[in-house]
Amino acid sequence: MKAMTLTVRSEVLRQAARVLESRGKRPTQALFCWQSGYGERRFLATFAWPGVVEVFDHNTGELAASSLPGQPFQLNTHRFTAA
Repeated sequence: MKAMTLTVRSEVLRQAARVLESRGKRPTQALFCWQSGYGERRFLATFAWPGVVEVFDHNTGELAASSLPGQPFQLNTHRFTAA
């Protein structure tokens, strides 16, 4: 599997936030499929305190994307850049 770029992670995060938002009041998690140049992949999106959306690859459990606190559509790039 190819490594995900920050652009792809950001797209996955935005999709996850939209899916959670569409679930109604205070959703905590949702399973969704996303198709791109990587093929179709399944992700588990979670919404946790303090307002952070995290997206995990359903097959590997790898963290695919994470938002900034209180900003569910904004990728926290610090979690995915090399130190």
